[in-house]
Amino acid sequence: NLDFGRVPLYFIPNQGQLDKQVAFHIQGKDKSLYFTPGGVTMVLTRPEIRASENPAAEKWVVKLDFVGANKKVRPVGEEKTGGVVSYFRGKPDEWNAGLPTYSRIVYRNLWPGIDLAYSGTSNRLKYEFIVHPGADPSRVRLAYRGVDGLAVDGQGRLEVNTPAGGFKDDAPVAWQEIAGARKGVSLGYKLGARGRD
Repeated sequence: NLDFGRVPLYFIPNQGQLDKQVAFHIQGKDKSLYFTPGGVTMVLTRPEIRASENPAAEKWVVKLDFVGANKKVRPVGEEKTGGVVSYFRGKPDEWNAGLPTYSRIVYRNLWPGIDLAYSGTSNRLKYEFIVHPGADPSRVRLAYRGVDGLAVDGQGRLEVNTPAGGFKDDAPVAWQEIAGARKGVSLGYKLGARGRD
């Protein structure tokens, strides 16, 4: 999970203020995320030179690719927050005012029978895979680009290291609903042959 501090997490739809590939984005103090078909782009700020006068030198880009997924799937917003965001750049006819914000976005049928949902709490970005009956969970594969290395720590968390600092994904948890009750399913991260997925 990525720590965004103690501010509410809003998924902001792209309605012309960003590159057309971006469907939603999150803007944070030290990081920004851009959700596109095929993956997520993370722009991280190097904390030790945050006050530098050279903004370009402060940034590091990490890309998370959805391997083997349907690259035509764009996320959709769910659970409006009630908050709005406005962008007043350029000429008045280019302004984007009153954009709705969401607390959850979902990539539906990203892999056959598998959805990917992102949601935000007060200080965490979380994601979950919803595996529908008959779907094959082994099709879920992720690949990081722009990282120095990946490792699984002793608590089963995925450690992602970059020149702008590292972050961790919590150990995965899975369950199956049977007769209205949740039954735990064992799983964990498995690094690929190249240590990227």
